[in-house]
Amino acid sequence: MNQPHVFHPFLIALFPVLFLFANNINELYYIAGRFLPRYLLFLLVVTTTIYFLLRLFFVSNKYKAGLIVTCFLFIFFSYGYIFDFLYNFFVDFYGKEFIRHRYLLICAVFVGVSSTVYFLKTKKNLFELTKFFNVTCGMLLFMPFFMIVTFFFQHKQSDKLISFFEIDPIHVSEKITSDEYPDIYYIILDGYANSSVLENFFGYDNKEFLDFLHTKNFFIADKSTSNYGYTYASLASSLNMSYLDEFAEYLGPESHDLNALSYVIENNQVQKILMNQGYSLVYFSSGYPMTNFNKHAEISFGEGLDRFSLLLLNNTMLRVFIDPTSRWRFGYSRDDEVRKRLFFTSDTLSLVPEMSKIQTPRFVVSHIVLPHEPYVFDQYGNSVKSKTTYEPDEMTMRYREQLIYLNTHVEKIVDSLLEKSEIPPIIIIQSDHGATPAEITGEKYYKFYNFTAIHIPDSIEHTFYGSVTPVNIFRIIFNDLFETQFPILKDRVFVPENLWYDFREVTDLVRSETAYNSLLNSEEERIDQ
Repeated sequence: MNQPHVFHPFLIALFPVLFLFANNINELYYIAGRFLPRYLLFLLVVTTTIYFLLRLFFVSNKYKAGLIVTCFLFIFFSYGYIFDFLYNFFVDFYGKEFIRHRYLLICAVFVGVSSTVYFLKTKKNLFELTKFFNVTCGMLLFMPFFMIVTFFFQHKQSDKLISFFEIDPIHVSEKITSDEYPDIYYIILDGYANSSVLENFFGYDNKEFLDFLHTKNFFIADKSTSNYGYTYASLASSLNMSYLDEFAEYLGPESHDLNALSYVIENNQVQKILMNQGYSLVYFSSGYPMTNFNKHAEISFGEGLDRFSLLLLNNTMLRVFIDPTSRWRFGYSRDDEVRKRLFFTSDTLSLVPEMSKIQTPRFVVSHIVLPHEPYVFDQYGNSVKSKTTYEPDEMTMRYREQLIYLNTHVEKIVDSLLEKSEIPPIIIIQSDHGATPAEITGEKYYKFYNFTAIHIPDSIEHTFYGSVTPVNIFRIIFNDLFETQFPILKDRVFVPENLWYDFREVTDLVRSETAYNSLLNSEEERIDQ
């Protein structure tokens, strides 16, 4: 009888990462080379080490050792999926949260110990079982592999994508580098609504924060709207100073591929122009694929685990120790990472003007994924546990309180940047989009009512206007700062109909509907007072 080789432990070790990657490939494909080989190599090394140590000290039989390792890996990597399935099952059918980690952990340990004892004591040769595991694990691995290969052949080539945003040289002034150029800070607050939406739907008057910005000579665009309603498209448009019409047409309305937007965000025209003018790029990691890393940055700052790593950990048995609801939790939950990243970004961003090792002038980009959920802060900065679902009133309260606390960090950053900068900086505080009130149903467009505040040094005469949208922000700054000749585009608003690139223009609806006019009127009345 031909004795089979033991492949299955190494195949099952690769499966969790490839499966998670394949199911999120529409966001992760572009950056796969930055993390995927590292994860796969790590898992292979760990699995190989466990397998040979087990054989060396405990189980000389390679088939028994292989089956024990495979069972352990299966239990370890499937724990989170099983927990979520059982949790949702009991909530959906019984309305109660019966499942607890202490119950499932006992079951997992029991299954693991029982399997190990069985394989150690059995007198069978285990040839057929090993063949079965080899084939089964191979079939499991084939599924994500097929998804990845299919996506590869459907994926549009990146080199073509950037051509849709190439700047006509006639609009750009001759390169004149100068030490007198101000640093430019682009701070994106994810999902930060404008003050009228906050007051009318979230029960919060943001006057204290706005007054703070006014005292620091910020221009606040009280009628600003975002051009697109989701982060990828909004940042791709604002950082390339263009709409996505041709770009979306090239990808097609049926495309699921968000990697294309990640590519043009990382290789954007704004940083290209600034770097040509002698600016160094400073980048803050957001933890999210589209803004987690920029290969062009002279220096990058980051703290905490990225979104993919958190998802991977959350699906393993380590869920017991990172779940905010677990009695054995010791950190590294999504909530902990959000808090850690905010504190790090706030502290480090405030120190950038004093960092002599970074060449000036600087273009500093920081995407802060707040006040967007998960909601992990109350208004005083105390930690609260995030949830997957909220009642409308609770969601409104959580958003409002997280925004209030975020304001304190933004104020700290602004104070520090203005006080420590030798040359008064340009500071853009802008949300990629606003927030949809929890009680709103039907086709409403409150999510487009974003926040825009811009500090321009007194030495530069700016031409901003109250209804400016992100697509025009850097056009105006470059015209004012470098005397470029960028035409100011019509401020337009687009919503995706079915998929990411199936855009429909809703400018007239967003800017003329009765509810929006009432919001603008209330805002104008507040400013007049």
